[in-house]
Amino acid sequence: MLFTLPFTKEKLEATVAPKYIIPFCEGCEGNFATNFGLGCSSDFRAWALRAEYGRIFEGDGMGQFSLGFSFNVNSKEK
Repeated sequence: MLFTLPFTKEKLEATVAPKYIIPFCEGCEGNFATNFGLGCSSDFRAWALRAEYGRIFEGDGMGQFSLGFSFNVNSKEK
């Protein structure tokens, strides 16, 4: 599930994505994880730069950081 909150209209947004990871192996346990992200753009309908930090809550936990670029390949103006 994604929860996105715009900070500045059409400029900056934050996303929180809590999740439960379901394993595909027998005897393996699932884990809870969450991601926190920021998106920056002058037009979110066309493109955005995104930074994200994720954390899995198993034992001592493990984190990751990623940068991304998203864009709309089929923008039809109405």
